[in-house]
Amino acid sequence: MPGSCDWILEAPQAQDCLNSKYTTTMRILGRPGTGKTVLASFLVKYLAEHNKNVLYFFCKAGETEKRETTHVLRTLLSQLLHIDEALYHDVEPLYTKSGRATADSYVDVHAALLLALSKTTRAMFILIDAVDESQDAENLLQALFEVQHVAGGRLTMLFTSRPMHLPFSFDEDLLFDSQTTNQPIQKYVDHRVLQMKTLSDGVLGLIVVRQITRAADGLWLYARLMLDEIERLPSAALIQRHLRNIPHGLTQLYTQILRSKESTFTAMDLRFGQQVLLWFDISDYLPVFANTFYVDYETLVLVLQKVNFGQPLFNPAELVSNVCSPLMRVDDFQQVEGIPSIHGYQISPAHHTADQYIRESQNLPAANLPLMLRPRRLRQLHRCATSIWYFTACETSATHLQNLCDDPERDSYGSYFEMAYGIWNALHLDRLPTDLNEPEVMEATTLLQEIANYISSEQCLRWIETAIIINYVGKWSKLLLNAETGLTIAKGNGDLTSIPAFQAYQDARTSFMTDYVYVLQATGPDYHLLGNPSVMPDGFHTRPLAVKMLEIGQKWQGVHR
Repeated sequence: MPGSCDWILEAPQAQDCLNSKYTTTMRILGRPGTGKTVLASFLVKYLAEHNKNVLYFFCKAGETEKRETTHVLRTLLSQLLHIDEALYHDVEPLYTKSGRATADSYVDVHAALLLALSKTTRAMFILIDAVDESQDAENLLQALFEVQHVAGGRLTMLFTSRPMHLPFSFDEDLLFDSQTTNQPIQKYVDHRVLQMKTLSDGVLGLIVVRQITRAADGLWLYARLMLDEIERLPSAALIQRHLRNIPHGLTQLYTQILRSKESTFTAMDLRFGQQVLLWFDISDYLPVFANTFYVDYETLVLVLQKVNFGQPLFNPAELVSNVCSPLMRVDDFQQVEGIPSIHGYQISPAHHTADQYIRESQNLPAANLPLMLRPRRLRQLHRCATSIWYFTACETSATHLQNLCDDPERDSYGSYFEMAYGIWNALHLDRLPTDLNEPEVMEATTLLQEIANYISSEQCLRWIETAIIINYVGKWSKLLLNAETGLTIAKGNGDLTSIPAFQAYQDARTSFMTDYVYVLQATGPDYHLLGNPSVMPDGFHTRPLAVKMLEIGQKWQGVHR
C-alpha cells in the first residue's frame, strides 16, 4: 500500500544512516510477519529513485541460490559491474586466473568483490534482506564488513533480520515493533475495508478495522490474511462470528484458515492438500545433496497422480494453489531467477512463518491440527506408501528402469531419489509419536502392513534394480550404508512396539535388510571394502526374494563408470 513504509524515512536511526557522510551500518530487526522484506524492497526503490548506487540481495532459506554466501556476493558483484563497467578491467584477470567457467568459488568471488569496491570511489549502498535466512549469517556479514573496510568510496550497509545474536557491532539498530507499524497497519486495514462493499459504510467496518489492527500486533501478514478471510465471508453475521473468535498470533490464524477451507473441501481436495504438505519439505527426507529445501514440480505431479487413482491431472499447479493457500505458493519459473525447470513451476511456502508452522505441526497432538496437517505425524509411513505405488504401479518408474537397462550410464534420475528416500525413511524409522489416537493407530497399522508386504515380496524388485543400477554405475556407497543403517535399526527394539502390527513389520524389515546387505556387499563396487566381509545369511536360498535380489546384483556387478 502506498505510504505504508514511509515511517522509516522519519526514524532517527534511518535518517542518520541514509544521510551520513561516512561509512555506516544499520540493522533493522523485526519478528516474522512484520513486513521486513516489503520494507527492504521499499528502501531499494527509494534509494534508486534518489539516484543512489544500491546493491541488494533478498535471502530465502529454502533456496540454495538465495541463501549461500557465494551467491550473495556474486550477485552484488554483478550489480556493481553493471553500475561501473570500468571495473571489468580490474576483475577480469581474477576470473581468468581461476580457470572456472562460472564464478562459483567463494574465495574468488570474495576477492573480486573486494578488489572492485576498493577501486571505485563511488558512494554505495548494500542492502541484504533476511540475513537470518542465509546459510551462514556470520560468514556473510564477516565478508561484507571486510568489503566495507576496503571500499574506495563511502559504503553504507543495511540489513534486515529477525532478532538474533551476531558477534558484530552495528552503528544503528532499528527495532521494527508493533508501536512502529500499528499506525501504517491501521491505514492499510482501513483502506481494505473501504474497498469491501459490505463494510465500506457502517459500524461493522469500524469494528473490523479496530479489532484486526489490535489483533495484528504489528504483523502485516496477520492483517492481510485476516482481511482475506473476512472478504470471503458472505454475510455480516458470519463476519461478526469470525470476529468473536479472532485468533491470537499467526499459528492460530493459519489453523483457523485451514479449518475454514477444509469445511468446503471434497474428500479428494483434502487428500491432495495432505499429500502436498507431506512431500513439500524434502529436507525432511532427502540427504543434504539436494539443491533446494522444496520438492520439485515433477515429483509433486507424481504424488498428486497417486491420489488421483494413478491418472494425470489437468492443472496440478492450479490445484495446489487452490487447496494449499495461504500456506503454499506456486511461482512460474520464468519469474524465479537461476532455477531451471522444463515444467515451469516452483512450489514453496508462501512465507517463512508458513514454513515454520508446517514443520512444527508434526510435533503437536492431532486434536490441535487441521485435517490437512494430521498425516504429517505419520509422514514417514505415508510417504512410503506413495513411493510403493510409484515403484509398482506408476508407468514413469517402469519407463525409467527400462531406460537405465538400455543405457545404465545415463544421468537421468527423474524422481528416483525422492521416491527411494520415501521408502528409506520408513525403513529407518525407530519411533512414532507416543500420543497416537485410535484412528492414528489404525492408520499406522494399515501402513505398516502395506510396507511389510512390499519388502517381503517381489513387488519391491523394480525399486531394487533401479537402485542397484544407479548406485553401482556411480560407485556410490550410500546404498549400502542405508541398508546397513536399516538393519541396525531393525535389530533394535525401537519405540514402535505399542503398535501390534509392528512385530510383523519388524520381522519383515529384519529379514529384508539382512538379505539386502549381503547382496550389496557381495556384488557392489568395492562394497566389500567398506565393512565386514559378506556372509550368506542362513536360509538365503530358501527365500525367493533374496535369490532374485542376488541375481539382480550379479547382473549389474560389473557396471560402473
